Amino acid sequence: MKVFELDGPVYSILNKIADFLILSILYVICCIPIITIGAATTALSYASIKLVHNEGYVARNFFDSFRTNFRQATCIWIPAIIFFGIMILNILFFLPDAQVSSSSQIFLVLNVTLLLICAFIFAMVFPLLSRFQNTILHTLTNAFIMTARRLPWALTASLLVYLPAIIIFFFPVFAVYILAFWCILGFGIFSYLAAYIYDKKIFSQFIQITEPF
Repeated sequence: MKVFELDGPVYSILNKIADFLILSILYVICCIPIITIGAATTALSYASIKLVHNEGYVARNFFDSFRTNFRQATCIWIPAIIFFGIMILNILFFLPDAQVSSSSQIFLVLNVTLLLICAFIFAMVFPLLSRFQNTILHTLTNAFIMTARRLPWALTASLLVYLPAIIIFFFPVFAVYILAFWCILGFGIFSYLAAYIYDKKIFSQFIQITEPF
């Protein structure tokens, strides 16, 4: 039966699962130094977009992007993690007084709102960096513009990116199982789904692709 042949659906599904497994493991390993998370996320996005187009080998695509975009991705990642760290500390600072002080409530709402907006925009940065050659400033600017102009799709992709953190926040008792799944397959699966949205629903609306990237 053709179902079990090399060009059949069973082989195709198993091949995709293997690709997701490779992507997830490579991403986790390359994130271990922490400082390399930006480059690893860029590489994950690049390899996932290539996978959407069925181009190349996932490991080769991953390391090609990791090496090529390491400097820019790291220059974005380090200031970003400092910024988000300060925002989270501000929220934790105002949180205890929010129930008794109206000014603390206002500052808390403003900080949470700004944090969420920046997080949704930031989710676009590394896919953009993986897909286009640009300066850091232009990459950040384009992330803001594309998020604003394609908001529903941008929010959907962002939710896929942040899904493990969201699930753990609401169901902390399952944190170990969720992290285990994401480290084995989840990063690959959901990066692939997000890459499809970024590539087909967002990036394609801003450019006319005339040659392979």
